[in-house]
Amino acid sequence: MANKRKEFVYDPDKHVRIGEEVYAQDDLEDTSRNEIGMIHWIDQKLADTQAQIKTMQDGRTVAVQRLVVSLAEVKPVAIEAPATS
Repeated sequence: MANKRKEFVYDPDKHVRIGEEVYAQDDLEDTSRNEIGMIHWIDQKLADTQAQIKTMQDGRTVAVQRLVVSLAEVKPVAIEAPATS
């Protein structure tokens, strides 16, 4: 009977993946754990900020659409050529 090699199973409560390598959290120094915690905190802040930016962009798009509709009946005093680069 051939020996079966036990397959590694990643457990986010016990392991951390850095690039392509997986480390046991218990093997890490406190400084490494602190850095990982800071990276997770920054990642969450970035995700929150990106969601806020998306909301603002969507709101701006709607506001521009409403403005265009509201100006449909207003006669412009001048029409300028688009800026060229």
